[in-house]
Amino acid sequence: REFPYKELDRSIYYRNQEVIRRSLSVPKLVHVFRAEQESVKDSLVLLVQAINGLPVEVDGVVLPEGELLAPASPAIVPARPKGRTARPIRIVFPLNGLPCPDLAEEFTLRARILGASQAAEVPVFRYTLQDLGAVDRSVTASGNIDRFPFLDRDDDAGVLRVRPGEWVLEEDLIVPEGLLFQITGPVHLQLRNGSRIVSRSPLDWAGSADRPVIITTDGSQAPLLLFRPGAASRIHDVELPGLITHHASVRASNVRGVVSWHSEGGRLELEQVGFVGGTDQYVARFANTSMLDCAFGGAKDDAVTIIGGEADLRDVSITGALGIALKAELGARVTASGVDIRRSDKGIEGATAASVKAAGAVRNCRLAVHAERDALRYGPVRIELERMELEGNEEDVRIGDGSAVFRDGDRVHGRKGPGGT
Repeated sequence: REFPYKELDRSIYYRNQEVIRRSLSVPKLVHVFRAEQESVKDSLVLLVQAINGLPVEVDGVVLPEGELLAPASPAIVPARPKGRTARPIRIVFPLNGLPCPDLAEEFTLRARILGASQAAEVPVFRYTLQDLGAVDRSVTASGNIDRFPFLDRDDDAGVLRVRPGEWVLEEDLIVPEGLLFQITGPVHLQLRNGSRIVSRSPLDWAGSADRPVIITTDGSQAPLLLFRPGAASRIHDVELPGLITHHASVRASNVRGVVSWHSEGGRLELEQVGFVGGTDQYVARFANTSMLDCAFGGAKDDAVTIIGGEADLRDVSITGALGIALKAELGARVTASGVDIRRSDKGIEGATAASVKAAGAVRNCRLAVHAERDALRYGPVRIELERMELEGNEEDVRIGDGSAVFRDGDRVHGRKGPGGT
């Protein structure tokens, strides 16, 4: 029998067309970042991250003066994997003699849903994103400590030591597992050409006022990578621009000049650690974090981000973050006592079933406290404020649908953002 298509409700065709039209006209196509290291000569390198379930075709970069830079080769950004975050795609744009825009300039990426006739322009974030491809290669590479004359290896004690003095690294130093990587001041390590220290062994780095340990770079925000070291590490009285840790236990005290600290898994204990400038200054993913008397200043985006896991913050000050001062998401459990947040875009924000208990002050921010709406896949956000001073903010509290904010035990009824956020 012939399929009775004529008996179907014809309005279904119109509804299907509406769904297709909405799919091809999303509010934002992709996230676009500057690559941390411009490794291609006379070119602009961007990292483009999919945020929708459809592939995106990149037309080019629109510079501040209006010129369009086409990609070096046809660029298609694959669709975001279902239920997961997409990995950024690296795209190179030859400058063709034009000046490369710096981070302070605003420019856009012109792109479209693959197959769509209408293109849209997406702003490029005014901060960099690190390309982890080089990190992956360094982590899996074999050790090369024999190539550096300033290293002394004691096989009987299982210790690798850096001799006192001032030394220059122009390539990655890769420390294999099974050692204790020890630095005792006075030591000054200068990392050039984007070189890094990659260690699969625990660290014991200790300086003092008269015998300092200083690590400097020529631009890399994370010169130290600590990957599954197998034992706890100690970093005390060190000047260190940044680090990345993967399933490591680290105790850091009196560490200065940190631009970025990103960790996945493990246990992180920070005491009197000073962060200055940089993007996403402290990010912990499914880790256990404790902070005491730490200071964050001038973050170009978010200052403290806790994704999953737990965090206990005591006497932490955050000043001048262009994004969110303290953010918790993906079911993170955060307790913050004596927190002092000032002159930031947002003070405290919870998302995707996070729970935050905070005491202290949020002053002179655009939005002091934000509980994002109940994300059905995860659950509502709960923020509890105890003895919290909210002063001089443009808006004190915003609460999304299904989430809750309590102040001294009483439920707060704050304003909702667009779409109930």
